[in-house]
Amino acid sequence: AGSNYYIGAVTGRSDIAENYLSINPLESGDIVAAVGGINVDRATTTSKAIIGIVSSSPGMILGNDPNATTSYSIALSGRVPVKVSLDNGPIAIGDKISASSVAGVGINVNATTTATTVGIALEPFDGWTTSSDGSKTFSQTGKIMVFVNLGQPQLAASKGTGSLAEMTANTTSLNGDLNVNGFSLLNVKSISG
Repeated sequence: AGSNYYIGAVTGRSDIAENYLSINPLESGDIVAAVGGINVDRATTTSKAIIGIVSSSPGMILGNDPNATTSYSIALSGRVPVKVSLDNGPIAIGDKISASSVAGVGINVNATTTATTVGIALEPFDGWTTSSDGSKTFSQTGKIMVFVNLGQPQLAASKGTGSLAEMTANTTSLNGDLNVNGFSLLNVKSISG
């Protein structure tokens, strides 16, 4: 009792999702943040707890509340389409994606931001799409496939763009000011000056 076993492969579906509730209607591709308990809402740049993307067709769904009338499958890992905008410039394959000022919509994250990322772009987006007849149209928003990868940015030097590992010439010296943008340093063995 309470155990699930699975043998085989899920084809055409590439993400693991978990069911959450929302008092506001959500759409496939919305970036969401936790708002308490098992409730989520569209995320923005001010959201503190971005947890995933509303899945369009999850390969596996965790959590099932039989009393819930409206639940949404939130992709926590894997490939999933996400709504994006050009508000922070074009998106290239490998760019990190975070929530924008528009609720639920993602943007390209530059290396100096302190935003929580929701994933890594698997497709580029520059606003241009080509229809079947060869005509091109432009839009500031669209959808691209991302690999869900939640996380905080790496530590960077003040006014720098690299990770902490890139700032050090060897394992005993730090070659620049350390700026953690109001975040705590946890589990530090020692710091001496």
